Amino acid sequence: MGGINLHVISMSLRSLIPGEIKVALDALLLISVDQHVLIPVTECEDIVDGLVDVGEDAIERIAKIFGKNSEVLPEFDSYEDMVLAAKEEYEGLTTAIHSGSPDYELEILTGRLSAVTTIMRNLTFYEQNQEIFARPTCSARRFWAVLMRAVANTGVVAKNASKAVRLAIVKDVVVVLSNVAHETLLDNSDEALWVLSLVAAFAPAVAPTPAGMASGAAAWPAYVPSKQRYLQLAVDVLAKMLARETPNIDVVKAVITATATDAATITMNTGLAMTLFRLCMSTFPRQTDPSVLPRAFEVRRPVLEQAMFAADVLARILLDSTSRQHDGDRGNSGINISSTNTGDNDDSDMIDVEDWPVASSAATAAVAASVTQTLVPYLNAFVRPFLIRAATVLSGFVQHPPSATAPNFFTTNNNTTTDLNPFSRVVRKAAGAVSKIHQTAGLDPDSELEMLVLRM
Repeated sequence: MGGINLHVISMSLRSLIPGEIKVALDALLLISVDQHVLIPVTECEDIVDGLVDVGEDAIERIAKIFGKNSEVLPEFDSYEDMVLAAKEEYEGLTTAIHSGSPDYELEILTGRLSAVTTIMRNLTFYEQNQEIFARPTCSARRFWAVLMRAVANTGVVAKNASKAVRLAIVKDVVVVLSNVAHETLLDNSDEALWVLSLVAAFAPAVAPTPAGMASGAAAWPAYVPSKQRYLQLAVDVLAKMLARETPNIDVVKAVITATATDAATITMNTGLAMTLFRLCMSTFPRQTDPSVLPRAFEVRRPVLEQAMFAADVLARILLDSTSRQHDGDRGNSGINISSTNTGDNDDSDMIDVEDWPVASSAATAAVAASVTQTLVPYLNAFVRPFLIRAATVLSGFVQHPPSATAPNFFTTNNNTTTDLNPFSRVVRKAAGAVSKIHQTAGLDPDSELEMLVLRM
C-alpha cells in the first residue's frame, strides 16, 4: 500500500463525503487486520472520532429514511435466534435493489456501519488501544450506547437492515466489550442495563418444558461451544465488569435489584438477572463419568473460572437485596463474595457494599418470587446433580482412572504435579452460588453439597 497517512484518512472520514469515506474505510480495514501494522490510537485519536462520525451519521440517516422509534427498550433476540434469522434470510429469495431507492441507500449505510464496527473491533485487540476505548471521555463510549439502541429489537438497524448485518454488528460489539471491559468503569445504571442486556442475549436459548416440571417453565440447556460460539466472550464481559468493585458493582446492583417501583421495570430487570445467572451456570460441565470430568474441566477452565465468579457475585447481590430489605439493616452490608465454603483468602474477592441502595419492596418480592419459581427448580434439576458428582470426585469418594488424553487434574501423585486449586475453586464458587440462591428463596442449606465441599 505504500505510505500510510493517518491524518489524511481521519480527515476523509470526518468529511462525510461518500467517496472519501469508502476509500478511508477500505484502507483502515486492510491496515487493521495486518498483525504487523499497529495503529496507535493514543497518538491519533482523530481516527476514532472520524469512525464515530461515520457510524453516527449512518444511524441518523437510516432513522431519517425509515423513521425512528420514540422509545427503544433494552431487549435483544437471543444469539441463536439471530443466527437462525440470518441463515433463513441467506437461503430465502431476495428482491433486486435498484440504484437510488431507499433500500439501496440502506444497504450502503449499513455496510458502512458494519465496516466501522469491524475496524474498531480490530483496533481493540491491541492492548495499547484498550484503555483509550474504555475512557468515559472517548467518543467511542458514546457511540456504543447509540449503536446498542440501534441494533436492539425495536432499533432502526434491527428493524430495517439485513439480519446478517445486524448479527455481524452485535458480534463486533461483544468482542469490543470483551477487549475493553477490564478497563471500563460504568457511568450509570442506564449504560449498565444496555451492556447487561446485550450480554444476556448470548445465553443458551431456553428449551421446551421437560416432563414433570411446572407448566410454562423452560429447561436450562447446556453450553455447547460449537453452537454458542460467543457465549465465552459474553461471560468474559460480565466477569471483568463485576471484578471492578467501584463503581461497577454498585451500578449493576442498582440495575438487578431495581429501586424503581413500576412493575414493568422490575419485571424486566428481574428477568435480566435470571438470564445472566443462567448464562453463567450453563457452562458447568454436565458430566457424570469420573474419567471424563478432568478433561471437561480442563477444556473449559477459563470460562468456568469466570462464569462461577460472576454467578457467585450475582447470587450475593440477589441474596443481599432480599435479606437487607427484610432485616432493614444496613450495618451488615459489607460482604465477601467468597465467604461461603470457598477456602480462598484472596483480598481481590472482597466487595464492600455498604453504600448499595436498598431495593423497593416490590422489587424485593419480584426477586424472591423469580428465584423461587425459576432458579431453584432448575438449579436442582440441571446443575446440582453434576455439581454433586464433581464434588464427590474431588473429595476422593470415587476412584477414577487417569485419562488417556490428559493428565488427571483432580489428583496429585509422585509422578505428576498438578494444580488442584483451580478446579476446587470452580466447584466451591458454584456451590457457594447455589447456596446463596437457596438462602434467597428462604430454603434450608444443602447439607449434602456443603459436606462434600468441606471434604474437598
